[in-house]
Amino acid sequence: MVRIDFSALGTANSSRVRLGRAPGGTLVRVEELSETPRGYTVTVDSNGDGNLADERSYTLSADSSVEVLVKRRWNDKEAFLPYIIALESRPDANGKLTQAFSWRPKYRAEGKLRINGCETLFVVLDFNGDGIFDERDFARGTTLGLDRNGDGRIWGGDEWFGAKQIIEYCGASLLIENVEPDVPTGSIPAPARPVAR
Repeated sequence: MVRIDFSALGTANSSRVRLGRAPGGTLVRVEELSETPRGYTVTVDSNGDGNLADERSYTLSADSSVEVLVKRRWNDKEAFLPYIIALESRPDANGKLTQAFSWRPKYRAEGKLRINGCETLFVVLDFNGDGIFDERDFARGTTLGLDRNGDGRIWGGDEWFGAKQIIEYCGASLLIENVEPDVPTGSIPAPARPVAR
């Protein structure tokens, strides 16, 4: 989960409207609502055309979230990937309430790892949410998961790993140095309307 950066684009015709970019360059506009305390209208450039006028807007209040779909492109492939935008409220060091918009991918790459007669679930997370699985994700945290106990899920510190960490599994020592970008599991091949939560 990362925060949407509003520092570079600033405000748009009003101090109540801010423009920003989510990871991968996705344009996001937030507008503070006067009638809803700590509420905002959020608009995301889901189709990647740089135009927010043709996009659906969502209303977020403190500590709420919405799921949006964003078109991502890789070489000759494209897919709509799901993301969660959340409005989080937290007190700062002085006790003043601050709000931030977070961006979290709701997809992952997954497959089966087969080695020495064993087979298990293997997943890679797009930690920064830019739509690409690469070294930038590895540098930010534990992004590799391996279902070492075979219970069908990846859970706990002995099943999540960082990049260039040696992973023991089925009598082998594994070192994942990189992954090739591809369309993640959970992607949606055609446009669909986002669902508000």
